[in-house]
Amino acid sequence: MVRLGGLPASSDYDRLEGILRNVESLGLTPGLESEVFRHLVRGRRTIPELVELAFGADPSSTDYHTYYVRTWRAVRELESRGLVSAPLLGKDKAYRLTKHGLAVLLRLSENRKATRGILSMMDYALFASTMVLGAVAYLIARPGELTTVFVFMLGVSTCRLVLRVKEVW
Repeated sequence: MVRLGGLPASSDYDRLEGILRNVESLGLTPGLESEVFRHLVRGRRTIPELVELAFGADPSSTDYHTYYVRTWRAVRELESRGLVSAPLLGKDKAYRLTKHGLAVLLRLSENRKATRGILSMMDYALFASTMVLGAVAYLIARPGELTTVFVFMLGVSTCRLVLRVKEVW
């Protein structure tokens, strides 16, 4: 069960922990990435909080900077896959799982294969057909039904792209 805030209910943590143990199905490398992801499932965290949770090191520790950089790189890798949302401004804002990251977890909990990318094959087909339609409408250079269909398809493609970007932000 998922609460309104997007975080899993406390009764589902055990099931999520079992899913997170199988890090290969998420595409995560065993170790720090899976540890960071596991902590972000439980809620928003900053990099210093993640360093403390993963390594048990506080800012006065001699190895803190090394752990901080390793954790920062792991978060950036998860962010590049669309699983973690980055803060817009400020360096110590809390990171969180994206809707895409939660959807990947839900697919895994239903024993379905997790998709690797953010865009589906349907999205690629929609974008490609819009580009082809635009090129044909341009080459014909005559306003008519083809231009109207292209404008409609451009609107649909734009809406789909905005929705996908919103899922990973």
